[in-house]
Amino acid sequence: MNSAILFLGLLGVLVADTYRIVNSCNIPVILVFISLGAGIVWGALWPLMIGKQNHYKPGVSSSNKCGLNGDKTKYQCKLQTDGTLIN
Repeated sequence: MNSAILFLGLLGVLVADTYRIVNSCNIPVILVFISLGAGIVWGALWPLMIGKQNHYKPGVSSSNKCGLNGDKTKYQCKLQTDGTLIN
């Protein structure tokens, strides 16, 4: 049920934004959908381009600097007071 509501909400935003762009910028609808299609294709190809080894894996770190907190709700890294990662 939550997925359906999310899908309909995002579809509504897409329709409203397309309507706003076409009316305020005088851009043909086909150009809006071409850019939308390019974004979808790029979004689908990006994970394939970066490779499986570069995907985010929650809780997995090459060192003890980053990982899930004690109750496993947040991914945190040990930082210095200026925000840089502790070596």
